Amino acid sequence: MQGALRTNRPSWTLVDTPASSRRFSRTGDPVRICFDLETPGLDELTADIVGWAFCWEPGHGWYLPVRAPQGSKLLDPDTVRDACAGDRNPEIEKTNQNIKYDMLVLRRAGLELAGIGVDPMIGHFLLDAGARSHSLAALSEKYSTTP
Repeated sequence: MQGALRTNRPSWTLVDTPASSRRFSRTGDPVRICFDLETPGLDELTADIVGWAFCWEPGHGWYLPVRAPQGSKLLDPDTVRDACAGDRNPEIEKTNQNIKYDMLVLRRAGLELAGIGVDPMIGHFLLDAGARSHSLAALSEKYSTTP
């Protein structure tokens, strides 16, 4: 199955204004989303959320920064929480590399993740437990044909 995926040049939208937040909130009605939290550390017990990344259509993602260097444009944390309400909707399946980490970071922030779906890291471990790595970089190298 090596080389099964083919993608075009990806694009993304930075969501850092109320107007872009409204566009983000009104975009599509996805049944599945891939999301990732950006954090400054790897310890889920102390890491704070720096930003949220989402994708629900091939080739396009959204990034919502919640912490950045002084002077950067940021959305109010409550606006981000409202915009990301889909994370709490069990009807929308969430996929994420190492979803347990993000689930624990969200829980520490007072948010419960619902509708947990596929975790490629766990899936790859089940397919090839002896693989040297189950990282997203290793999976991309093995299964992607993007130059």
